[in-house]
Amino acid sequence: MKRAVWLSVIASGFIFFSSSVLAAKCDGNWSNIGDVGETVDLGGGVTFTVWRAAGTTSSANSPMNAAGHCGGYIVTFPDGTSKLSYACARKDKDGGIHVDAGGMEPGDSRGTWLTVLGTGTLEKFKGSGTWAPTFTNENVTLGEFEGECTN
Repeated sequence: MKRAVWLSVIASGFIFFSSSVLAAKCDGNWSNIGDVGETVDLGGGVTFTVWRAAGTTSSANSPMNAAGHCGGYIVTFPDGTSKLSYACARKDKDGGIHVDAGGMEPGDSRGTWLTVLGTGTLEKFKGSGTWAPTFTNENVTLGEFEGECTN
């Protein structure tokens, strides 16, 4: 019995160590140019906005160098905070597609992202982390992302 428990602990430790060794820090920048947006005022200080944007990601330490489109929604509350949810699909120069999704909770300055799907050259790529806008000018938003990635 003790041997089975120790083998289980060793195997679990090996799996954890293997995944942590393969995961590496990844970071970069993103941009979105909003081309569609519609806001509905629900009254009482609550609005619901649906949006779509064309955009890019660029990274020196991951394969997240691609262009494509994002879309999502923003619910703004009476206290001025907002909840945002999004999904993006971008294609790299070799035709690989990376799909990520995430959001930002009310009052947070950073949102979260997670790889949902990769195809072609990005089929084995996985990542998750945080993102934040760094500059906004009308319908153009620039930002940064960071996280842990494997390829």
